[in-house]
Amino acid sequence: MTIVVERQPIPRSVAVSRAVFNSRRAVQLLIVVVLLAVWEIVGRRVGAVFLPAPTLVFRAGVDLIESGELVRATLDSLTSLLVGYGKPAWPC
Repeated sequence: MTIVVERQPIPRSVAVSRAVFNSRRAVQLLIVVVLLAVWEIVGRRVGAVFLPAPTLVFRAGVDLIESGELVRATLDSLTSLLVGYGKPAWPC
């Protein structure tokens, strides 16, 4: 059984409304920006101990990547995970 689908040209107005960046995407982006801004302001007022600002979190992540500590910690965690889940599969 063969299915034939005919394609029709899409009008420009429909193509624009289906674009990646439309009003719905703009609202979503605005919400993310507002949430990050509120987090930044609250984080700086409360202090890094309770709620670190996103800029501080990003900077710390970059530092961990540059020093190689993040890779080592990730490998250590994965090793522990594999040993923990792999041990029941090994014969005693």
